[in-house]
Amino acid sequence: KARQGGLAYVWLRALHRNWRGWLLLTVLAAASIWLMSALHAARQQALEQAMVAGQVSRFLVDTFELADPAKRSARGAGQMSARQLLDHAALRAQQDLAGAPLELARMRTVLGEAYHNIGDPRLAQVLLSQAVEGLLEPSLDRRVEAAQVMASLSQEQTAAGNGVEGLRTAREGLALLPARGHPLARAQLYSASGLARINLQQFAQAETELHK
Repeated sequence: KARQGGLAYVWLRALHRNWRGWLLLTVLAAASIWLMSALHAARQQALEQAMVAGQVSRFLVDTFELADPAKRSARGAGQMSARQLLDHAALRAQQDLAGAPLELARMRTVLGEAYHNIGDPRLAQVLLSQAVEGLLEPSLDRRVEAAQVMASLSQEQTAAGNGVEGLRTAREGLALLPARGHPLARAQLYSASGLARINLQQFAQAETELHK
């Protein structure tokens, strides 16, 4: 016991004399643990995103093969229009990805943007709204990703002449973002909000938000 007490005394004396060094070692150890944990989380997220992106890509490739005139001619079918192709892809996504909510939400985002590109804002809004709802499901809770989709949805709503709805969507998207970080998503949402305010003739507020 005396020996144990002596060792404890020695340790306490060493700690007292070199407390700055021990504090630095403790901070470095804690920082190393945090860094390793963050790297592991980032790696897991990257792997998940790569897997989902691969599944979405395979789905799109399978769908776009229907537009190949050679393959369709072999089956005695004519060439599909871009609109027919997107309609088929949207139907397949709903059926084939029903058990994969993250892939379905991301596919709806892609298809919503595609409908925008062919000049169908109504279906673009429908699919983007469904994507947001899916990403915000408790089982996924992808708030930042949902906020990014809401920037696109807000712009679609404003372009259709509904600045009130566009502004509401943009503000709700901003509310989903954490206080710090995600500058790209934040900039996209402020831009969408600014465009909505221009639609509502709130020019001073629009200028402020477009410069954030």
